[in-house]
Amino acid sequence: MIPKIKFWADVHIEKSVNKVNHPGEIYNFFILDFLLNQAEADKVDWIICLGDFFDDHGDMNALLMNAVKTKFINFVKKTKIKIIFLTGNHEYVYQGKDPSSFGHSSVTAVFDHLEHYGIFVIDNEAKYVPLNDEYVFLGMPYRLSYDHFLKTCFDPIKRDESVYRNYKKIIGWHVGLPFGEDYEIFQGDEDSNKWINKDSEEIKYLLNLSVDKTIYCGHYHGPSRKIPCGDGFFLYIGSPLSSSTAESNQIKRTLNWSNDGILEARPTGLNIHKKVFSFEDALEYQRKMESVFGEKIFLFTKLVLDLEGQEISERDVQLLENEFNQKIKGIKVLNQPVRTLKTLNEDLSKKLQDPNSQFTQKDAQLELVRRAIFQHFLAKKDLNTSLSRAELSEMFKKLNFEILEIYLTEPLDKKIYSHQNYTVEELINLEWKKLREEFGEKTEKLIKLFEDSSDKELLLSLILTDKTLSQIITAVT
Repeated sequence: MIPKIKFWADVHIEKSVNKVNHPGEIYNFFILDFLLNQAEADKVDWIICLGDFFDDHGDMNALLMNAVKTKFINFVKKTKIKIIFLTGNHEYVYQGKDPSSFGHSSVTAVFDHLEHYGIFVIDNEAKYVPLNDEYVFLGMPYRLSYDHFLKTCFDPIKRDESVYRNYKKIIGWHVGLPFGEDYEIFQGDEDSNKWINKDSEEIKYLLNLSVDKTIYCGHYHGPSRKIPCGDGFFLYIGSPLSSSTAESNQIKRTLNWSNDGILEARPTGLNIHKKVFSFEDALEYQRKMESVFGEKIFLFTKLVLDLEGQEISERDVQLLENEFNQKIKGIKVLNQPVRTLKTLNEDLSKKLQDPNSQFTQKDAQLELVRRAIFQHFLAKKDLNTSLSRAELSEMFKKLNFEILEIYLTEPLDKKIYSHQNYTVEELINLEWKKLREEFGEKTEKLIKLFEDSSDKELLLSLILTDKTLSQIITAVT
């Protein structure tokens, strides 16, 4: 008999609990009730959560988590739908960077020893969980390095494979892919996983085990198409609800699996963090959410109206926010500058024209170089981790370019800088190597030219225009 499976991933269920407790509790049970009701309506046999069901290890309200545990036990008793929790990085201490936390995740703390109810946890090592007499789920928890993967995932898989040799295997994994040289339609962000590629013997082995040549994954919140890798695929389920306004336009979903790989996407509509750019769009969002979920949804939605660089004072922004809140409770109005090189250069022009400013044309020339190179990094998005602001500043100082306040006040939540296994020195060498490969000797010539050029008119004109690094190099060389 073919089981029918409901895949969840990256629910991050108690994200708001300790920040605002009452809305957090409502949020938890509202989301849980919605997801469990959907699973029951879809008449699935199993729910498999592919990691990060919880949000932060060590930051849980004990009474609330006990209530969540009770809710799942009662759900399983009532519906006979069984549940598997695969451990993700957010459920480990230091997000999986400390191997001593393997086996001690937050899902283990809440749901361990409930197999007799039909609730299973995969944490300490990869594990097979029989779904019926013909099918078995093979789950691999999050691991940060190849060595840890071998020791706690791949070796146990091979050790126990003979026990389940005659079962058809459905495979799940909470994993970050490496930068996308081997993935034509997907750009990963975990360079420590460079070993995950079409030539990897471990990946070949896993795909060969899979009944549908697919590894179902959690970790990235945006849903993906099937990502080719050798003779098989990776497929990211995506999260069933938004966790920030950056996910405003993502399709939030769960995924139903049946008939050896027939998939049915089940949208949830839980875009509870939304950024819009007009009041009319805000009203439409409010109408749609209320018609689907009722008024309770607005206790924890985050609606942001971004005026996107319009000519309007901060005082008027606040007045608008107060006015809009009479119609849409909780709406936040922002007036963020459009983030382009031109916008950044305009503030240089103002500094140069200010008679009281000590900012010189030479300062402006050097700042343009800093900004052009920084813009180049942004466009490339080659560094995808989270250095602290102090580390980021230190990195640019070593490059002989000071980071000015305008960059330090920009939000770094896009995680442009974050190879967790690179030192700052290695990052510098990596980026300079890429710049030199792309622009050759012109890179150093450009810097030297900006430091001691007498062509003030050309340099000033470049400051006041929106130029890419390539265009600047062409213009001044």
